[in-house]
Amino acid sequence: VLIVKSSFARNELKYWIPACVRIFTLLKKIRDPEFPYFLYNLNILSIEKILIENYILNQSINININVAPTYNMCTMSSIIGLSIENIIYNKSSELILKNYFPINWNWKYCIIILPAFHIKGLILTKQLNDKERISAAIENFSIRNIVKFSYYKTINR
Repeated sequence: VLIVKSSFARNELKYWIPACVRIFTLLKKIRDPEFPYFLYNLNILSIEKILIENYILNQSINININVAPTYNMCTMSSIIGLSIENIIYNKSSELILKNYFPINWNWKYCIIILPAFHIKGLILTKQLNDKERISAAIENFSIRNIVKFSYYKTINR
């Protein structure tokens, strides 16, 4: 299923539903750090919140993962973002994008904490898309354990 829409820069913007479903199946195994539910059960993450933009002229693919925390002062929003980053880093681009996009294209992804759902949404979005901050956070032993626990406890059950 492909919906083509014109963007502001005259590039063709395409929403790739099968690729969004593939990414969502990887991310739906994440549990919320505060509550004993999956992120999709709490409507923090859903297929509708994953947007893939394909710019043909630049040969680039942007994957935007929108996160809507449960309440506007959620302290675990950064941990949820780190969990999503961890899964995407551990999965290679070929596994995520295989059969959907040309392999030689440039691609990047952004995790966006929606400002309508969090007071510090713009600040957290900037932090989650800074690769050096992500690396520094994952090097912290306690944060790394929380991130691993939110994903790996679902695999072992």
